[in-house]
Amino acid sequence: ASTSTAFLMLVDAAIPLATTFALPLLTSTVTLEKEHKLRSLMVMMGLRMRWYWLCEWLTNTFIQLVVAAAVIVVGTVVGLPLVTRSVGVWVVLLFEWCQVVPAMAMLLSTMCSRQRVSSVATQLLVVSLVTLSLVLNQYAFDEPGSSYPTAAFLLAPLAYYRGIHLLQRRAYPLASLTGEMQMVAIMLPVDALLYAFIAAYLDAVLPREFGVVRHPLFFLSPCKWLLPQLRHRLGKVRASEDIKAEADTSTSTRGGGAPVPIEIPITPTSIASSSTTASPSTFSLASHSPTSATPSPTFASAPSTFVSPTDSTVAAAPHT
Repeated sequence: ASTSTAFLMLVDAAIPLATTFALPLLTSTVTLEKEHKLRSLMVMMGLRMRWYWLCEWLTNTFIQLVVAAAVIVVGTVVGLPLVTRSVGVWVVLLFEWCQVVPAMAMLLSTMCSRQRVSSVATQLLVVSLVTLSLVLNQYAFDEPGSSYPTAAFLLAPLAYYRGIHLLQRRAYPLASLTGEMQMVAIMLPVDALLYAFIAAYLDAVLPREFGVVRHPLFFLSPCKWLLPQLRHRLGKVRASEDIKAEADTSTSTRGGGAPVPIEIPITPTSIASSSTTASPSTFSLASHSPTSATPSPTFASAPSTFVSPTDSTVAAAPHT
């Protein structure tokens, strides 16, 4: 029993170290490019950082896949239980870990500016995480039914090392993962995406020797365009609602929407003020003046007299 326990502990330490030893190498490579200004030179020549990180991710993933393939071959030859009993889950776990390691290398490289410092610090980090996982798996969470807190799986190495520990103890069918192993399989890709986003953010906002540092809230810059558009559309909606409300109010005031006729009272006084009657004119010939060669006609307008509709007689204007 003691031999079996010692062998399991050896596997719990050897496989994590074998599949994580590339992390210091990948981190120091990225830091070396930054230290010797190679990345700055490529950026000055027109390289976009998103393409730089994409190339780093592809290269580091390929390196990690080679390491994973070597571990699978060695595990199959030796006859490790996690390879022989749950090969499907083990392959999925290794592939997810191949995505986590490049993301961690990107994240750690943003925090270091010297290649030697990053290499030593990353190696110490790997040894510390493997030791911590051994202590937790063997002494704190070794009882049946015990499991890590969900928040602990946000630290991807602990989740990966816990998965190796579980695969060494029992078989897990790939089609029906449950419990803690299912949480490990879910959290590893989540951690990889989270580390990649944090690395991109820190690379943009942390001080650097060359280039322009972006504002810590640069990811909110699309709101500068979005908010005026929202205000404009909201103003249009409110204006249309106000017009509709006014129309509804006027319709209800007029009684159901029927047009209300406008009544103008007609009185004799109003008729007299609005009507115009032509008065007869008088025509007279002036007497022949000795000084005038021809007689000149004279037109005189008589005052007009309004005839009320109620009168029975018609008044005629006098003629002169």
